[in-house]
Amino acid sequence: MAQISEQRLKELERIERKMGALEAGGVFSWTYYGEALKEYRKEETQGELIDEFLVELEVAFLEGAYEPSERGAGFAATDDARANAETILNRFIQAIKENDND
Repeated sequence: MAQISEQRLKELERIERKMGALEAGGVFSWTYYGEALKEYRKEETQGELIDEFLVELEVAFLEGAYEPSERGAGFAATDDARANAETILNRFIQAIKENDND
């Protein structure tokens, strides 16, 4: 579990109250509200993509992991696992490019 300082918690609570007040005041209906949040949404999407693809990569490597010497000297990944990881990385790069174009 991540921990934050008391000061950071208070700052986040202040920001949350401010956002609540702005939204209650109808800021979401302002002409440029969507445009103002465009970069924020893009960063959020990229963060979600990174998390998703890291999980996929972890699974790909763990499914293809083996211990070559069987003596506790370390692990390696099969060629299939590496190929799967490369496919995942290429999909990730494409997804990021598409997100940048939105």
